[in-house]
Amino acid sequence: MKKLIVDVCIILALTYINTTPQERDSLIEIYPGIGYSMDFTEMYETGLLNFKKFTTFVEAKYFIRDDSLLVVKVAYHDESGNLKDSVLLYNASMVGNIRASCHQIKLDKAQNLDVNNNVVIITKNGDQFNCVIEVADENSVTILSKEFDYTSSSSLTEIKRITLLKADINKVRISGESYVMNGLLIGTLTGFLTGAIIGFADGDDPPSQWLFHMTAGEKAILGGAALGAIGMVTGLVVGLSATTYDEEIIVNDEYDLTALNEYAIYK
Repeated sequence: MKKLIVDVCIILALTYINTTPQERDSLIEIYPGIGYSMDFTEMYETGLLNFKKFTTFVEAKYFIRDDSLLVVKVAYHDESGNLKDSVLLYNASMVGNIRASCHQIKLDKAQNLDVNNNVVIITKNGDQFNCVIEVADENSVTILSKEFDYTSSSSLTEIKRITLLKADINKVRISGESYVMNGLLIGTLTGFLTGAIIGFADGDDPPSQWLFHMTAGEKAILGGAALGAIGMVTGLVVGLSATTYDEEIIVNDEYDLTALNEYAIYK
């Protein structure tokens, strides 16, 4: 009798295990180009999830659980250098927010390449990359560069994210930026407007002042011209002081590659 009861209990337990819904995690591609995991550079760039609490982030993988939860499995090193993992849970709707953010970042990359494409990296085998710097560490630098297709109606076909090893880099050229014209324009305009306002505010000279009698409009023009000239000189000096010049960096064994983060678009 006891054996029969035990057998029945075992059968019921097995039936319960087989019929209880199991948690199913399906690996997903978070965004085309990022793939099925997010490495340190992608985490640094997107800032979508707070991985800063992990001492040394390694990677994060994304899973959907039962169509209701976004499961983020994070691998990282603790303070002792041991590989650890942690699991973060979010509502599945978070996936849409992440993908929208990734898409916006992709658009921002294109704009950064158009506006800030001021770095040229030349490798030891002669390859040349016109790019912007995304992030650099002691052993490598990650860049964004355009891939062109001159046969298509649109020359820009893809923004390539490339990691170059320090050992493969020969030199880095940084284009300088001139602020002379900006200084001249801002200084002249500021000086002219200031002088014009002061002159006009002084009003017309009284009729009794027949010598050098001036109207408010004439004072505005004269004041604007005088302070505009002063502003132009001041703007020229400021613009020259802010201007940077072309720089060529030879990447040898002694060069600290992390210094390139000064020119990175994400700081």
